[in-house]
Order: sequence, then structure tokens, then C-alpha cells
Amino acid sequence: MLENPRRTLLASVVAMTLMIAAATPVAWATFTTTRTAAGVVSTTALAAPTSLASSVTGSGPSATVALTWTATTSSRATGTRVFRATVSGGPYAQVVQISGLATTGYTDTPSGGGTYYYVVTSYYTSNGANWTSANGNQTTAVVPYTAYVGNYLGNTVTRINTTTNLVAGSALTQSGPTTLAITPDGKTAYVANYNAGTITPITLATNAIGTPISVGQKPWAMAITPDGATVYVANHDSNDVRPVNLATRTAGTPINVGTQPWAIAITPDGKTAYVTNYGSANVTPIVLATGTPGTAIAVGSGPDAIAIH
Repeated sequence: MLENPRRTLLASVVAMTLMIAAATPVAWATFTTTRTAAGVVSTTALAAPTSLASSVTGSGPSATVALTWTATTSSRATGTRVFRATVSGGPYAQVVQISGLATTGYTDTPSGGGTYYYVVTSYYTSNGANWTSANGNQTTAVVPYTAYVGNYLGNTVTRINTTTNLVAGSALTQSGPTTLAITPDGKTAYVANYNAGTITPITLATNAIGTPISVGQKPWAMAITPDGATVYVANHDSNDVRPVNLATRTAGTPINVGTQPWAIAITPDGKTAYVTNYGSANVTPIVLATGTPGTAIAVGSGPDAIAIH
């Protein structure tokens, strides 16, 4: 009796399907996935790490955040990813990817004071797959800010942890520091050294003191442009203002102002600096694009401070 060709074909397909199913990883049956635009697949089959906790050491950009967690219970996972955010609930940015599940801790350096939020996930990457679990619990780390104090008579710069109000670490040696200014990105402080006629850069993450930059006689005040490109230094005995390119750390041409410049402030748009001249009782505006001083503005006797609204 001849077999029905259609029945024979159907039987062959069923047999082949069973063979494929037997050779296919269980992942086909166990993974419920959702693909993101970046191609990362979120799956309920991977359990997230648990018990994420954090502790903070130090303050400011030199502070560290120690993270610990309990590894995922999913044996299929191949590692852990650590994420950080500045807003509770994210969006989070990946800090590190740790291969294997034996490591259950990481020390992060978030580069500045503030409140940071962390989560960890487990992941699986193999055979072209890129799967990740849901986020584990969120932990919050509050990194204290650091206040920097120039001690003119002590020839030092002192750091203060603003959460504990205690001195942080040893003082940094300078030469008659009168003013400090910190770049907008929070990475570098510049100290005006009245006695040495210089300004000194300090890398805040490491507190490393850089090479002093000569600026003029008795630098008393400084202001950094909003874009962080230039610091303007008022030299009390030179009767001038010296621009310093912060990318190259080189001083430019002095700009003549009044007698005994004592304070300097820059407009929020970065276009004009105003300099108080203690000895001549006036204020000099400077057009920063050209380095041109304008007509001095008479004010009260001995102007020694200025702030721009």
C-alpha cells in the first residue's frame, strides 16, 4: 500500500522538529525577554543581585564609595554590571562590568560631592547573546563637599569635610595664599600666592600640587570664566590683571587697571570682568574678548570687594 505523501512529509517535519528541540538549549523555554533599542535583552530568567549597600570615605573629588552586594542566584549569569545616577530612579549610567560572580564589591570614585544612586544587575553574554536582569535594589551614597581655605599667615591650604566640619587630611603648603578659585568642572583649584607672585594649580582628586605660574607682583584676587578657559588674576602691586590660559597654563599679556586692584568678578555671560581698585577708589571694566580696559567708574573709598547679580 502506498503511503500518503502528505502524511509522510508531516511525519518527517515532526521528527525533525523533535530533533531540533532536543538539541536546543533550555533557554528557548525559560527566557522571557524584552529587547531594548541598544540591543540589550532584559530577561526574567536572570535574578538580580540583592542587598546592595554603600559606604563613603573622604569628601569632594577624592572621596570613594564602597559598594557591596549579594551575587545573583542565577547560575546562568556570567557577571555583574554596576550603574550610577544623580537622580533617584535613574537614568543610570554603567560604571563597570565585572566578569564572573565571585566579585561582590566595587569601589567607585564619583569625582565630586553630591548624592549618588547605585544599582547592580546580573548579565549573560555568550554565543552572541546579551541578556541582563532587572535592576536590583537602589542604594544611596552622599559624598560630602570639601571647603578649601587659604591661610595667608600660615602659608597653607586647609581642606574641610562639609558634612563633619572636620579638617580633611594634612594642609597643603603654599606661599601666602590670598584667594582660591575652582574650575567649573570641579577638577582643579587655583591658589594665588601673594608672596611668591604666582598662582598654583591643585588637582582636587589627588590633591597634587602643580607647577606655579608666574603672574605679577602680589596677586590678590582671581576669577575664572564660566567656560573654564581662563583665570584672570588681579596683581595688587603690579596694578594690572593677568589672564592665564588654563589649557596650557601660560600667562598672557597684562591688562593695566587702576591702583592696587583688590577684587575681580566676571559677568555670567563671560564677556566682561570688573576690577575694584582699592588705591584709586574706582572700578575698571575689562572687555575679555579683546583684553581692553574701559573707562574707570568712580565708587567709594577703598573698594575691596565686588559681586555680580
